[in-house]
Amino acid sequence: MKVYGTCKNCEGEISITTDAHTRVEFVMYKGETINIQCKSCGQHNDFHVDRLYAKPSKIAQIISGLVFLIGTPLTFYLVNPVFK
Repeated sequence: MKVYGTCKNCEGEISITTDAHTRVEFVMYKGETINIQCKSCGQHNDFHVDRLYAKPSKIAQIISGLVFLIGTPLTFYLVNPVFK
């Protein structure tokens, strides 16, 4: 899971990757507050876990779209005898 926060200095988006699947697991791994360094300005930011948020991943949508776009014509080609 990727967790995001906003830098207090440059207001850029900061991300951190974690193996935790829930907020409770994240707190158990990292603690209540997390120190993350901004890649844009280099400032260290302390975040409380409630100030961080996760974005949904688009990888599952991309994979399902590719399966649909490749699988549909392939199904018609294999099932319909007209194309053979």
